[in-house]
Amino acid sequence: MKRITQLFMTMTLVICFTVAKGQVNYTDFSPDLTFQVATGAFGNFPVDFDGDNIDDAKFDYYNYPSFGIWNIGLRPIDTNNPKVELLYDNSVNASPIGDFYVKMLSASDPINQSGNYSSTYPQLGDIYNQNFLGAGAKYIGYRLIIAPGTYKYGWMLVELSGSGAMTLTIKELGYENTNNTAVKAGEGGTVGISDLKLEGLQIDFYPNPTKDYLNITTQDKSVNGAKASVYTIEGKLISEFDYQNFPMEIDLTRLNAGVYFLEVAGQKTMTTKKFIKY
Repeated sequence: MKRITQLFMTMTLVICFTVAKGQVNYTDFSPDLTFQVATGAFGNFPVDFDGDNIDDAKFDYYNYPSFGIWNIGLRPIDTNNPKVELLYDNSVNASPIGDFYVKMLSASDPINQSGNYSSTYPQLGDIYNQNFLGAGAKYIGYRLIIAPGTYKYGWMLVELSGSGAMTLTIKELGYENTNNTAVKAGEGGTVGISDLKLEGLQIDFYPNPTKDYLNITTQDKSVNGAKASVYTIEGKLISEFDYQNFPMEIDLTRLNAGVYFLEVAGQKTMTTKKFIKY
């Protein structure tokens, strides 16, 4: 993905991993993309939502707290031919200085054709409604416009923090490869151990990095098993394991050293974690 440094904005150089996992095209930024929004400044930073090295839209910002004004919103690169629209919250009044506010999503929230989408300056937050500011890491829902009536639905994990000077952090994103197919926020992405859940249960796995085996445990021994799948960083399925009970022990002795994805799927949820084999 394209990394650009612009006036009034600094950004950390990143390495990103893009991988097709199932039907979700997933990108992990390592380290996170970080945009600094200085006080007394305005500007924009472009974002590539689909990994084709062409910017799809830009986040415009105005930050003048001494005048009681700040806002961050999305604008298309080409206003006559927008490539992406954000899911917005129509239950909240529109911003007086922009469009509706971008809807904050949590993991597994649906992103589909029933939502409301806009490319006309939907707001991450402003002086009237902080919205994402201070809310921690939350998901943005979006849809890529392939053709009239044809979309690819996706999500982006972001965090907006700070007081006065602010920081917008983009952590990861993913979109469904199949046209007009719903996706869930965070689907195909990674989560920390403290956030990993299977059928509402807390799951831990260790060690990471690992040399030989990966252990998956839960405090609730009544869980009815799960499937664990290992993928290469390119998205190629390497092996699958079916378990009826926890703890699980996955034999990785035949894997070459490298970075892999572990996908754990139960009857109700699926989650993914990146691990390192050395």
